[in-house]
Amino acid sequence: MWNYLLASCLVLFVSLLYHFYFNGPASIVERPNTHYDYIIVGAGTAGCVLASRLSGISNVTVLVVEAGGHFGWVSTVPILAPVMQGTDVDWSYSTEPQMFSSKGFWNNVQKVPRGKGLGGSGQMNHLVHSFGKPEDYKVWPKGWSHADLLPYFKKVSDIMNVMSSPEEEYLAEAFLMAEESLKLNNVTLQKGLFTTKRGSRWSTFNAHLQNAWNRRNLHILMNTLVSKILFKENSIADGIKVIYKDGSVGKIAARKEVILCAGAINTPQLLLLSGIGPAEDLDKFQVMDRWIFSFL
Repeated sequence: MWNYLLASCLVLFVSLLYHFYFNGPASIVERPNTHYDYIIVGAGTAGCVLASRLSGISNVTVLVVEAGGHFGWVSTVPILAPVMQGTDVDWSYSTEPQMFSSKGFWNNVQKVPRGKGLGGSGQMNHLVHSFGKPEDYKVWPKGWSHADLLPYFKKVSDIMNVMSSPEEEYLAEAFLMAEESLKLNNVTLQKGLFTTKRGSRWSTFNAHLQNAWNRRNLHILMNTLVSKILFKENSIADGIKVIYKDGSVGKIAARKEVILCAGAINTPQLLLLSGIGPAEDLDKFQVMDRWIFSFL
């Protein structure tokens, strides 16, 4: 019996060794090429989708640059999302002291968790998903009404496995009945939507990036910080400046586009570092390169 147990442990060890060291995704690289058609900054929720869609075009090359690495198994367990806050997979941002809000926080400062790694904040959020209400789209441009977008919502729902609590659950039923009994104006109560698959977290990392990360025309560069967008003299972005894990600095050129998917905080920060933003802010932080763009 001990021989069988020893053999089983040996097979398990060899399988794990092969999985972690010899069966990694072909798209993950240590050093990038000098040029790509598209450079995507950030492998978060949007970056994973764009990496998958663009690399689906066989005659273009795509590079995704991500400041973090892998999240690990903890992120797959939805209830463990708070455990990852304040760790190396969280940018760990905080707000400035607030005057009219955040009264329940120390010094009126609120934590702003943001995912740092493949999948971004989609790997550490609480999985709440919403398409909004039809009236939310009334002021959107023609062609972008709720009815126009319904086919795309359906496609997203299928890919992302969007689901809601079963009707037969007592708490869900009581929640829905509360709207009728309270008779509140301008208030709609509905069941929350979430994205899980077989009880595990299901983000765009799972649904999009993992399905694409063995394509030859896609490279994924992890643990690398983009510090600046590089421009030609005609104000067209043609590359990025990066800081690698070992502290060395490099430049990577883009033949077609540099696409920013670094999130609601890091994207405007990178634009400012690249000289794009209010003149007073650029002067305050002594950003020497300033670019003037006209938006039509």
